[in-house]
Amino acid sequence: MTDEKHEDVMRVANEFNPFTRVNDIMLTELSDGRAVVEHEVKRESLNYNGVVHGGLIATMIDFAGGAAARGDGRMYVTSDMNVNFIGNIGSGKLTAESDIVSRGGTLCNVHMRVTAEDGKKLIADGTGTYFCIGREKRD
Repeated sequence: MTDEKHEDVMRVANEFNPFTRVNDIMLTELSDGRAVVEHEVKRESLNYNGVVHGGLIATMIDFAGGAAARGDGRMYVTSDMNVNFIGNIGSGKLTAESDIVSRGGTLCNVHMRVTAEDGKKLIADGTGTYFCIGREKRD
């Protein structure tokens, strides 16, 4: 897919995904086989223990994995996802990175990780399988 198409996928993901918009999760990089998602931690990101809610971390992992899968221009849904929570933070920026491990005709396997402190602190690690549901719809 061309850089122009990647930019279009990023624009659509950031502007028209209400769930990630309300949670302030942004797709910041997309290329063939790789995606980066970012979130600036705020009070609403935290659980009652004062650290980032695990659901937000899992959402970042899923969004990054799905975006990497969509790097080929087709639409995907999550078939399976595993998240290992390793650390946490109460402030700062979280970055989720994803890399495609393998891609078949209908399934795409992705490795994802969330880090903080500019990649120095591992927050979570995960894998996901994404199922292709076809070409992207256009209005």
